[in-house]
Amino acid sequence: RIRARRDIEVGMTIKQEMTVDAPESFVKVKFEPTDTLQDVFEKMNDAIAKSRNEGSGTVDTATFLGKLPRFLFNFAIKVLRVLDYFELLPKFLLDISPFHGSIIITDLGSLGIKPVYHHIYNFGTVPIFLAIGARRRVNEVLTDGSVAQRRYIDFTVVSDERVCDGFHYAKGIRTFKTLLRTPEKLEIPPESVAQDVY
Repeated sequence: RIRARRDIEVGMTIKQEMTVDAPESFVKVKFEPTDTLQDVFEKMNDAIAKSRNEGSGTVDTATFLGKLPRFLFNFAIKVLRVLDYFELLPKFLLDISPFHGSIIITDLGSLGIKPVYHHIYNFGTVPIFLAIGARRRVNEVLTDGSVAQRRYIDFTVVSDERVCDGFHYAKGIRTFKTLLRTPEKLEIPPESVAQDVY
């Protein structure tokens, strides 16, 4: 199937507190193609604060399903898979589903560990999984023989190869690298937005 994505939806699992027993919550934030770096920052922070204060529909739904007897749970999952296959899932489920969106981000750096290569789910529409690792410092020898300490943040990306061809991936990665080198470009909305034609 060929689809045009109508929304930019970023999902992220967060801990209510940084303790082992603290519950997790899932936030999904919708962005506009014209959002600047400041817009993204504010929307993410607002969604995280709201989730920490009010909880998450994703977690509530998963908790409810988890309390069902095993045969009812399996039946419910089969029904959801059939509805998803025929693109008939209700909007309220799509809004809370961690499996439907543009990308899932996991910040493993907040846990002090390296990024992992997370698998893509066979259910839903999320084609990209981005994992961010802990900050690290490296002593590097410069061309003049001096030593400088540099700071790095590693990340991994797992992507569904069916989303686009290699040319578009390469172009996207080049654009991403350019924006990492010149983040000030993200403070200005784009002059134009190309709409997907499918």
